[in-house]
Amino acid sequence: MKKRYIILSIVTIFLLPKIIDFLFSIYLCDFFSMKHIEASDVLSYIGVLTGVVATLITLYFTVKQFKLLNKTCIMPINTKYFFYCKNETCFLSDNGNIEKKDFPLFVPFGPYYRRMDIELRNIGKGTANDFSITFLYNKGQDFYNLMSQLGYDKEHCGLKSDFEDETFKNCGIFLSGDSRYIQTSFILDGIITNICHAQYLNSKSEDKNQNMKNNTLVNKEYKICSIKISSSDILDITKIEDCYIYDVYIKVLNTISLISDNGVYSEAYLIMKEAK
Repeated sequence: MKKRYIILSIVTIFLLPKIIDFLFSIYLCDFFSMKHIEASDVLSYIGVLTGVVATLITLYFTVKQFKLLNKTCIMPINTKYFFYCKNETCFLSDNGNIEKKDFPLFVPFGPYYRRMDIELRNIGKGTANDFSITFLYNKGQDFYNLMSQLGYDKEHCGLKSDFEDETFKNCGIFLSGDSRYIQTSFILDGIITNICHAQYLNSKSEDKNQNMKNNTLVNKEYKICSIKISSSDILDITKIEDCYIYDVYIKVLNTISLISDNGVYSEAYLIMKEAK
């Protein structure tokens, strides 16, 4: 069907001059009479008009191709956190060498406490303008399901939240090849901490069944939330917004506790995968 239209268009283009000459060779009305306009003028006019249309079409596809080749692509990078725990003192850190005597400084709301960072990288060729980040929690369902597998129901999972999605807008200009670090939201920070803490409590439990649940996450990945990243081309030529959603998976390895001498109990890995 497409070949038929292409052939018809080519034939029409070649026959157009003959059609116009034929129309002006017979009398149909005053408009087509030689007194008012020459057939050659119409041909010239159509030629110019065709050239303009062809130029506009070429420009449109050139801009569209430029957009495709130079689009932004911001993605979160896999990262690792260290989970410290001693008795009831527990916290996350990106530092694996904190001394036990300094633990009280790093606990939530302590003087050195801060939420963890997630690295974002613009791997596209374009510069992002006013990109925004949204943490999608699915009403906490993924977190509750995982805590249930670890033996903790919704009322005893350690995190009280309504799990409303959080959006951080107008994050500025993001150059191609650059990296940015954003702090995790309070909710995501709490999700990671409570999962790691549940692992720790299970390992210390005298209940054999509860103790066995300590191995639930070893060498496995579990989805805990999603991250939506939106941005637009800084030139804003095509008015098309780039939008990507990445699922965030957690994998907790507590084997580090066997060799650590400074209170690190486990390592928590966040694995980012583009949502299907």
